[in-house]
Amino acid sequence: MLQQRSESQSNIVNKAENNKNQSSSNSNSNSAQASAISCPSELELRVPCYCEENVWRLAHRRLFGPASVSASTPASTPASIPASMPAITNSVSTDSTDSSGSGSDMSIVITGTDKENEQYYVVFISNDAKCCPMFNQKASRNEDEPCFWDYHVILLHCSSSTSASGSSSSSRSSSSRSSSSTTTTQVLDMDSRLDYPCALDDYLNGTFQYDFMHIDNDHDIDNDNDSSNNSNAAAAAAAAKKYSPMFRVVRAEAYLRHFSSDRMHMFNDGKWSSPPPTYDCILVDDGDGDNDDDNKGSVSNLDDYISMNVNGSSGKDMNKNTNMNMNKNMNMGDVLTLKQLRARFIE
Repeated sequence: MLQQRSESQSNIVNKAENNKNQSSSNSNSNSAQASAISCPSELELRVPCYCEENVWRLAHRRLFGPASVSASTPASTPASIPASMPAITNSVSTDSTDSSGSGSDMSIVITGTDKENEQYYVVFISNDAKCCPMFNQKASRNEDEPCFWDYHVILLHCSSSTSASGSSSSSRSSSSRSSSSTTTTQVLDMDSRLDYPCALDDYLNGTFQYDFMHIDNDHDIDNDNDSSNNSNAAAAAAAAKKYSPMFRVVRAEAYLRHFSSDRMHMFNDGKWSSPPPTYDCILVDDGDGDNDDDNKGSVSNLDDYISMNVNGSSGKDMNKNTNMNMNKNMNMGDVLTLKQLRARFIE
C-alpha cells in the first residue's frame, strides 16, 4: 500500500472576474501556463503526486495551445500564451441540472475558448474516507494491486459528431434530412497504465474494479439466514460504501480560472513529501475584498475541490459568509457517484 498524500489546509475560492495574477503570470517564462505549452508532450507534463497541477496544465494546453501542440508532437518553440483567461458566464438551464440533486448548473457558457464540438471537464476523485482504491496506477508497485489515493485528478474530453441521413422525393427532387449526434468521452490520466487517452467506460472498468455500482441500494438482510452471514454482508456493504469513489466534475475553464495552490499540503516537518514542480505555483488573488483575519494570506483552495460535500466546501468556512459560499458553489461543479458519472457521460 502506498502512503497517502496529506491534505492541505482549507482555503479560499477566488472570483471569476479577477484575473490580474493570471494575466501577469502569462508573461512569465517559468509560469505554469508557459511550461504547459512548451512541454514536448502531454505525458511529460506529469509531476508525480501533483495531479491537480498536472491536469491544470493539461487543460490549459488543450484549450489554449495551438493545433500543432499535441500529445505526441514536440513543440520546438513555445507558443504564444493568451494575455488573459476567458470570460465565463453562467447560463441558467432547466435541463442542465445534474442527477445527483445538487442543483448546480453545468451549462457554463465560455466566450471564445471552446473548440468546436469539444468540452473538457476536470474531475476530482475522492471520498469522505480520503481513501480510494484505484487499479492500473503507475504509483502502484504491483500492477495487480490498487493504489490507495486520498484524491486523484483526471481530465475528461467530450467530443461530439453529427451524421446526417436523407431521402429525396421524385417530383420536385425535394429532400428531407435528419441528423443524429454522437458524443465520445475520453479520459486523460497521465498517472494511469491504461491507454492515453482512454475511453471513459474502459477507464472506469479498469480503474475501479471493486463493485461500487450498487452501494446506493438498500441491502436487504434475510432474518432467516445465519447471523454471521448477515454480519459479513453488512460489513462488506459498509466497506464498499466507505471506500467507493465520488467525483467532483468541474468545467475546465472554471478550474483554470479559480484553482489556486501554494503546495504546502506536500510540505511537512521541514521537507517535501515529493519533489515539487520547478515552475511557479498556480496562484490567484481573492478579489472580493471580504477576507477576514482567518483567511488573510490563504492562497490555496485545493481542499475545496477534494471535498465531496455537494456545496464544494471543506467544512471549515461553511457558515462564515453565505454570499461567498454561493459564489464558490457556482464554480465547483457537481459531485457524482460512479453510477451517476456513467449516466451522465456514457449511458
